[in-house]
Amino acid sequence: MEEKANLSPAVVNRPVCLVCKKVWTFVIHGGEPFDLRLPNNPNLHHEGGVTLWKLVGTRRLAHTAQGMMEELGATVQRYTEGESEEQKAEREGRLPSR
Repeated sequence: MEEKANLSPAVVNRPVCLVCKKVWTFVIHGGEPFDLRLPNNPNLHHEGGVTLWKLVGTRRLAHTAQGMMEELGATVQRYTEGESEEQKAEREGRLPSR
């Protein structure tokens, strides 16, 4: 499953950055038990039940990790957080004026 985010039309029409790093959240259900170790990320130990895991990396790395999990029979949901218009307005309201 692809990422879910609150995106405005301007953001949706922007080209996808394949080298930009984001924080990805994985919800992993079932499949065979496995361990996954990636540099600069927490180790993943999935025992076959339900596991929640965070990854910092590119879209390509997240997609590859998800594919490996699915090959072992797991059902995977992958998300990345986006900023809503309300959050953007609050953040910009807290920044000093130039």
